[in-house]
Amino acid sequence: MKKTAIILSVLALLASGCGNKNVPFDYSTLPTRWTELMPTGVDGEFAVCDEADEVRIEGNEITFDYVAAGERWVLEILDSYLINDTIVLNARPTYPYQEERTFSWKFVWLDRERGIAEWISAPEVDTFVTDENLSKFPEVNCFYDIEDRTKRLVNVETKSKNPEDLVSSIDTILKKFAGDLNKDGKDDCVLLTKQTRKSAFVTDEYYEELDRNRRGLVIAFKEGEEYNTVLAIPDCFPSENIDDGGYVTAEIKKGNLLIYYGPGRYNWYQYTFRYRNSDFELIGYDQSSDREPVTESIISINFLTKKKQTLDNTNPDADSGGEVFEETWQDIELTNGIVKLTDIEGFDDFRINSCYVEK
Repeated sequence: MKKTAIILSVLALLASGCGNKNVPFDYSTLPTRWTELMPTGVDGEFAVCDEADEVRIEGNEITFDYVAAGERWVLEILDSYLINDTIVLNARPTYPYQEERTFSWKFVWLDRERGIAEWISAPEVDTFVTDENLSKFPEVNCFYDIEDRTKRLVNVETKSKNPEDLVSSIDTILKKFAGDLNKDGKDDCVLLTKQTRKSAFVTDEYYEELDRNRRGLVIAFKEGEEYNTVLAIPDCFPSENIDDGGYVTAEIKKGNLLIYYGPGRYNWYQYTFRYRNSDFELIGYDQSSDREPVTESIISINFLTKKKQTLDNTNPDADSGGEVFEETWQDIELTNGIVKLTDIEGFDDFRINSCYVEK
């Protein structure tokens, strides 16, 4: 969203203030967290971007998170004052560039009641809204805090008679699965979703356009006549249009949530989650390594019994179905306790051997 050149030009904007009296201003009276708005094109209204940049004023620092660029800028506030109705914050960059120069941000309220302000910069003007006022903007979508990747859903329904209504407006539904996950005798709902951000469409050397949007999950329990969202992770699976993106599907079986992820032609992984202790805990893992059409090895781990089974094919010249497996068992010790589904930021980056050590 922000290019480095624009960021630097923003930093280079000095507060003018000539001919005006500078009145000291206590910047700690400003709201702490801000999120970027963009025009909707309808009657001058605004909405939050699907990849929303964020501003925070905490202590004596201004932090800017440029989400699309994956960049964070941190500035130390040196002083602040008013020029007429404009608030000027003089600050010095501390990250990523250790600069000795002092730069200025200008801040003007557009609508104090709705928490809308402009952070005046060159060559453009950025409009932000306070986080406590986000609910007043109906097209708010999912976005990240870059540092800790905490998922937040704003203005997305969390209860509905129709589970499809529980999906963010920037996501589409790929598959829907039903089954009882919390053992109350009612069919719950699991939705496999995919983001639709325009910024994730890229031009490829061999294809006119590729959709690199990631895929995710929404899990909702049936409560009375409604479904209630208990988990929503919009991007835990990679796009199918990248190397090793692979296929993703799920199943509800014997009260467990089974997630199948196949990152390539020669491997597939199955993760078994059970709803326990108000969370989805990883209780089982299965992996098959293949040399089509022959299976080379199979790994099966039970995180409850802390046992690992390995089957190795000892007949490398076998055709499919002619494998001869040698079975071994090992005790394991969990590294940091049971892994939860919410602990897995992305299945493409998750390594099962980080969860345990062999005894």
